[in-house]
Amino acid sequence: MGPIFSVNLCPHLFGGTFKTNCMILENPNSNPKLSLDMSNTIQNEETGQATDMVVQTDSEQDIENDSLNTSENALKTAVIPLEVYENLPKVLKEACEMFKSEREKDVFLTSAITVLSGCFHTVSGHYDGKKVYANLYSFIIAPAASGKSALTGAKDLGQGIHNEMMNQSNEENLIGNTNPPARHRMLFIPGNNSAAMIISILRDNDGIGIICETEADSLSNSFKQEWGGFSDTLRKAWHHEHISYARKQKRGEVIHIPKPKLSIAISGTPNQMPGMIKSIHDGLFSRFIFYTYENTPVWRDPSPQASSVIYETCMSQLQDHIKTLYDKAKEREFSFDLAVLQWLKLNKTYSKKLQDSITFVSLDTASNIFRLGLIHFRICMLFSTLRFFEESNEGNDIVCSDMDYSIAETLCDIYLKHGLLIYKIMTNQVNSGLGDNINKFLKALPAEPFKRKEAVGIGEKLKIAERTVNKYLKTLKENGFLKQDSQGGSYQVIIE
Repeated sequence: MGPIFSVNLCPHLFGGTFKTNCMILENPNSNPKLSLDMSNTIQNEETGQATDMVVQTDSEQDIENDSLNTSENALKTAVIPLEVYENLPKVLKEACEMFKSEREKDVFLTSAITVLSGCFHTVSGHYDGKKVYANLYSFIIAPAASGKSALTGAKDLGQGIHNEMMNQSNEENLIGNTNPPARHRMLFIPGNNSAAMIISILRDNDGIGIICETEADSLSNSFKQEWGGFSDTLRKAWHHEHISYARKQKRGEVIHIPKPKLSIAISGTPNQMPGMIKSIHDGLFSRFIFYTYENTPVWRDPSPQASSVIYETCMSQLQDHIKTLYDKAKEREFSFDLAVLQWLKLNKTYSKKLQDSITFVSLDTASNIFRLGLIHFRICMLFSTLRFFEESNEGNDIVCSDMDYSIAETLCDIYLKHGLLIYKIMTNQVNSGLGDNINKFLKALPAEPFKRKEAVGIGEKLKIAERTVNKYLKTLKENGFLKQDSQGGSYQVIIE
């Protein structure tokens, strides 16, 4: 047995610096492995609070944050059900068929809807009294060699539109003069850029653009010095709020983007996430769709005989299809709306999700639920737009079908689960029992009226302290899960 030493565990993802004892186990039949001595509790140096945590790692390299460091159950994150793929708009359905594994399909679809959300800027709807477009932000988080590269395929979908915009821009600059200055028009804005240049390209594009990068560092590393200001720009762009930016190099020049329509699709390993999203409180966190997982890498046969799909051929056809839909859409303005019953369902669904989230996770997750409702609306807008132009419908009004509403709702359910897992990782709740305990307590309560003393007894069986039971009763009552007939009277579980 080798020496015992101390290591720091995942300071960025777990909200502090944690230490525990480790020792090298020397096995003559294998490489040395790093084992955690779990006989000691892990201590947060910032708060002094002892925390029970299950962390497993196979090599010294894993100490460098390239894993999610969650419990085994948490790693088995939800996948998008097959029914969603079977009922997608035609172009998305055909595109997803190029990918075989569940995770690759999910990564591709999540990234594809984000990329396509930036392609139809003439379609808008009204949500909460404001005019909105389909633009989405998404972040795929997984270790290296996990299939995140499917994001590249999503970017390829818009390449035909990007090429056309670049060619038109080049032609205009060749025949035009230098006053006003040449415009750099493109669909895909390089993430490996300065904040000033990204904003300048957005201005040249009339506020339209997509940032799509397979390495989150490409976006975050380029403007670390400007992060405070650029984070604010990204937050404003998500809501299409007016952006103004004073250029340091050109005194007196201020760039104005009245109504930005920006989409962001990025992927990265867990240790790249803090570079993009500093905190759950910075506002960017609640604006992103998250999809996270861990896979055991499996070798795939790369020979031509192993696949009947020629990627370049299929993608070329899909690019032509997307370009045709884009050309139809850019002719004029279109208006999108949900059906009356769909609005009623959306209000009921997200009211319940908000109630559940602030009760069983944290009040801090409220902004995630509020924005998830808008994300649902935007995904509905995208699906409905694709079907509208695929079916060559007439008129300027696009109404959501029940099918598109339903598959958008399923996707949002999946993304909420992934987003809340990321929230728990960032706030060190994965293995703490926070949230889970109050849920177990609620499920253990009787259907008939009960007194506080009975609730305390139920808490004892669940190993929940009396003081915590009192807190749970108060929280459940405030959030509408319990009612009380009078002060000090009996409680009753509210069943919907």
